Amino acid sequence: MWGTWLKLIGEDIPIENQLQQNLWTTSLFSAFPNVQPNEQGRLRISRNLSYLRSVRNKAAHFDNLTETAEHKRRVINASLFLLHAIDDDFTHGWFQPNTIRQEARKRDTIMAAAEVHEQ
Repeated sequence: MWGTWLKLIGEDIPIENQLQQNLWTTSLFSAFPNVQPNEQGRLRISRNLSYLRSVRNKAAHFDNLTETAEHKRRVINASLFLLHAIDDDFTHGWFQPNTIRQEARKRDTIMAAAEVHEQ
């Protein structure tokens, strides 16, 4: 669950809590072997987890996703970063990230044309 991971890893701000840092450097970082096992790695994981959790919460609560749709590349990049952090194989071989990005650009073009047509 997103909330559980964020509570374990901590917020996406530098922390002074030695216990939290020890938890990351002694065990939690091993869940993300492709990220540095230091504070910088923890911050990167936390930042991406936090962003995706906020997107998931908005969708789950039927909030307006217009702003999220406008930043869909950030959703894609955060997802790919976390998948890669866990295992290289999650982002290689079974799908092409560039294809997802191309589809996102196509949607931008279609939406822009639809807006012009409506005016």
